[in-house]
Amino acid sequence: MSARQLAINSAVAILLIFSALTPTCFALTESELDSLRNELSEFNRFLSIEYYNNAAYGEELDLEPIYERFYHLIYNDRTFSEISAGLAEGEEGENYRSLLYLYKELCYDRMWEELYELDEEYYNAEATLTVAIDGEDIAYRDIGLVLHLSDDRDFRRRLTDLSQQLTIDHLNPILMEMVEGKTEIARSWGYQHFADLWEYTHETDLYELQDKMEGVADSTEEMFHSLLSERAGTLLGMELEALETYDRTILFRTSEYDHYFPSEAMITTLKGFLSGIDIYLEEQESISIDDSHRAEKDPRAVTYIVEIPDDIRVLVKPSTGLDDYASLFHETGHAEHYANCTEERYELQIMGDGGVSETYAFLFEDLLCDYRFLTEELSIPDREARGIVYCQLFSDLYSLRYYIALLNYELALHTQKSGLIEEYRAKMEKYLLIPRDVRSAEASYLVANEDFYGVYYLEAWLLSCMLRHYLEEEFGTPWWRNPQSGQLLLSLYAYGEALNSTEIAQLLGYEGLDESHLISYYQHQYKIATAK
Repeated sequence: MSARQLAINSAVAILLIFSALTPTCFALTESELDSLRNELSEFNRFLSIEYYNNAAYGEELDLEPIYERFYHLIYNDRTFSEISAGLAEGEEGENYRSLLYLYKELCYDRMWEELYELDEEYYNAEATLTVAIDGEDIAYRDIGLVLHLSDDRDFRRRLTDLSQQLTIDHLNPILMEMVEGKTEIARSWGYQHFADLWEYTHETDLYELQDKMEGVADSTEEMFHSLLSERAGTLLGMELEALETYDRTILFRTSEYDHYFPSEAMITTLKGFLSGIDIYLEEQESISIDDSHRAEKDPRAVTYIVEIPDDIRVLVKPSTGLDDYASLFHETGHAEHYANCTEERYELQIMGDGGVSETYAFLFEDLLCDYRFLTEELSIPDREARGIVYCQLFSDLYSLRYYIALLNYELALHTQKSGLIEEYRAKMEKYLLIPRDVRSAEASYLVANEDFYGVYYLEAWLLSCMLRHYLEEEFGTPWWRNPQSGQLLLSLYAYGEALNSTEIAQLLGYEGLDESHLISYYQHQYKIATAK
């Protein structure tokens, strides 16, 4: 019996238990469902603003008042059991999808209500922890950037040691308690473990995706090894075997090209691209972009979906040029998706397959590694444009293979109890081809956990290449100069998350998610990057 079927069987068993509390026929009225949707949307709005203020301004995260205010919503047993009863009636039609996503929302809201104190503790620690080194205090959130910019290998080693100790001492205990808490909660609902809950509520077979991505990893390994070896030699003068954890960030440097990407032109460049597909950012009052630089601001670019479609907030913290542009384009892909959603049911706006929104984000971000976009839209000379394609190809392959490794590792994290540090170390070393020591693994094996969010990225790598191929076939190359491309994207955005990644692919005329387009894309990029 497959893991997918085991998950379904477990889920159906617990749904029948809940449905036994009420009549077997689904009995919530449309008015009651609408009321539930409105309250869930309001709950999401309060949470999003709280997390936004923590990331944007370093404000202390305080979730307790929010969970107290919506406790009646999260723990309404009649609502939960009625939705469970509706699901137990069978997998038919749009109503099933709607109920499944409402069930998912309530499950995760209940889970996080039980764990929110740990979540607060983690985010507040991350926002306030500092490392003292050479007479300077460095914010924990800024350590990655400082390592990326430093040419002093001894400094990088010492800062990494201090950072790892902070993570092990202060963050790992919180994160492990959260992992154990999710496992315990999932089992109390009748699932074998958290992975089963995730599979059922996301309609995804994790092991099937794992097999598909293993083929992608095999097909790209030779190319990745070549790029990685050359980057290590060029930037560090080292063989792969000699690389240490604190050297890794240097491999992603693109500083020689950053003068082509001045921060003051970032928003203008974005608007120029969007206008080519007949989308005008300056007219979209629902999208706000904060690109200011504040010490307390989280350097991670994030889009906060406060209220669909009226309040979408993008946070970026410019620092390194090309990477900043890529982050902004990526987050704008998310923002345009949700700001142009016309689906009115909350659960189908945002509680579906996150791989769909990541697809739109990848489509925009990948323009920053498109040779024609770089040369024709940004007027970057041929040689430098190929250099950028080279750097971005390496970075993209590294990220792809990282998330393939992470999927393999997270399946172990959520299904086994021991040997997790070694499991993480071995998986990362296998797919990234870089030596990984045990201490580095101990400092990363819990911080890396995203509870399978990386699955959305893997889906998006596949689907974004298929969408790009469709745009080029239908509207020509370059697709970003044709307003019809924008019209197609707007028509897809309108669904919100009512359709999953496979269904979007089928809407475009494909049979389903097909890895061949992704492999062909990398081969094409490699030819451009290495052309003399």
